[in-house]
Amino acid sequence: MSYRLGVDLGTTYSAAAVVRGEGPPKIVVLGDRSTVIPSVVLVTNDGRVLAGEAAARRESTEPAGVIREFKRRIGDPNPIQRGGIEYRAVQLMAEMFSTVLDIVQGREGGPPEAIVLTHPANWSQSKRDGLLAAVSPVTEVRIELLTEPEAAAISYATNERIEPGEIVAVYDLGGGTFDVAVLQRTETGFEVIGRPGGIERLGGIDFDAAVLAHVNDSLDGALDKLSDDNRATAVGLARLKVDAVDAKEGLSSATDAGVPVHLPGLQTEIRITRVEFERMIRPALADTVGALRKAITSAGVTPADVHALLLVGGSSRIPLVAQLVGAELNRPVAIDAHPKHAVALGAAAAAALLQVDEAVPEVAEPAIVAEPLAPAVVAEPVIPEPVASELADPVLVKPVADRSGRLLWLGAAAVLLILAVGGIVLATRDSGNPEVAGVSTSTAAESTALATSAATNSTVVVTTTTVVSTTAQQAPTTQAPTPAVTATCEAATTPFVCITSVLVDGNGNIVAEFDRSGFLPLIGPAPNRHVHFFFPVGTIADDPTNAGSAGPNFASWIAWDDPTFGPGFRGAGYTLSDAAEVGATELCVLVAESGHAVVLNTGNCVPLPPEALE
Repeated sequence: MSYRLGVDLGTTYSAAAVVRGEGPPKIVVLGDRSTVIPSVVLVTNDGRVLAGEAAARRESTEPAGVIREFKRRIGDPNPIQRGGIEYRAVQLMAEMFSTVLDIVQGREGGPPEAIVLTHPANWSQSKRDGLLAAVSPVTEVRIELLTEPEAAAISYATNERIEPGEIVAVYDLGGGTFDVAVLQRTETGFEVIGRPGGIERLGGIDFDAAVLAHVNDSLDGALDKLSDDNRATAVGLARLKVDAVDAKEGLSSATDAGVPVHLPGLQTEIRITRVEFERMIRPALADTVGALRKAITSAGVTPADVHALLLVGGSSRIPLVAQLVGAELNRPVAIDAHPKHAVALGAAAAAALLQVDEAVPEVAEPAIVAEPLAPAVVAEPVIPEPVASELADPVLVKPVADRSGRLLWLGAAAVLLILAVGGIVLATRDSGNPEVAGVSTSTAAESTALATSAATNSTVVVTTTTVVSTTAQQAPTTQAPTPAVTATCEAATTPFVCITSVLVDGNGNIVAEFDRSGFLPLIGPAPNRHVHFFFPVGTIADDPTNAGSAGPNFASWIAWDDPTFGPGFRGAGYTLSDAAEVGATELCVLVAESGHAVVLNTGNCVPLPPEALE
């Protein structure tokens, strides 16, 4: 019998659940002795890559090859190096996903019909796109993304009745991240209301570190003096970290615990009490309570309006968590019997509701075939800020994930880039080089560009032209492209980017051409810069910094970069249906810094073709 799959790739542990027919979701036993497996990857001395329990078993003998906590590194342009090879965090996530999928398919006798993969609620669009693009080559099965708080709420609703309109708050304290979100029950599921919050680098890992700090203090700083270059020392430290985790977990049910220390020349045991542990972690937990309070306020509700407060994530079992959260809201607190399972179970329940087509249509370009874990492409050295005359656009070939989770090729003919399915098509040219293949100008009708805080302070002239694409890599069209809306900009700042043309092609893709000056589009360490496109609606209209990571990141934006930085970055495409979904009538652009923070007054907004909006 066919089944649907939910996967939770956590910072410290990964879990999976399946659902068959009308039955309830059931957790899958992934490990030899546990339902979950550690989220760890290890590069062996002979260059093989292991994940999950296979990696954990080798950690004590090959500690130099272990990689943990890579989920925290999603979005970090700096690769992780092991054995002389560099890996990106999304590659390691894909390896964990592949391992989980292999185990599930082995136990269930074949692939699932659909997969729902969860992620933190406060992840930016670029992080979500990067995750989806990395895992998509692992399987031909449709993959959908879902926030972890939504999955937890869905799981809770499978066991407890929640009426439409009732509000649930989810407090998710996992191994490496903290998420909080307020959701309202609808007729078909849950809807996030207000702004999800969280602390991206806070979780059980930090509490483990607090236990190790206690051990170190008790040993008068002896751990600081050790060098892990010595193999026996490295093995002993790896064992000590495991014992510290065991002690931390033991304090959830006991008043004290012991941490054995087995290091060269140092054999002892350090005791830690629950009171000592709680004193160390209380400030961090106070921050999580503050984030919960903000999320509730942003949802426009009060604690009294919250029907249920769900505590999920392994670290939510710490007794102090329930005490602090319950005191803050003065509401009943629901702690899942297996907090590590809640998100995976909810993801499986969500997968059961997906409409799966009988046949997935072929795409215009072939899907990417990826090795289980390919080395990252090493970035070129940081390029000094060039003058406009030095800028040159290479031909781009890079993959992009569409909203169905299938991976498509993004190719280029001359300087025109076409997304074969469901994407924004970008054509770039250097400032001062107006030649673009396949573009001809007809009658022009001048209008005024929208004056928003996201737009440039330069002079912008908007006109209408007719664009005929001659790109061979474009998918067969269903209708003629719209006449293009064009613009010219007189840059008043450096760096600067200007949308020069916007049209909607015959497949509903939004096609954009742009000029740039004062930077090479490259996502990497400062001073590199790149380009962010966005619709000026919702939170972006209120605060243009939401077009990048300088803002709360609850608005959609896409990035464009030069491929010399490597294939780790994936962009998401815009289509006419995307614009219609949010009521957008314009496309805007801004220059973004290396960390995705946008630079205001460095771009412009251009209306979408009116013919496409009719």
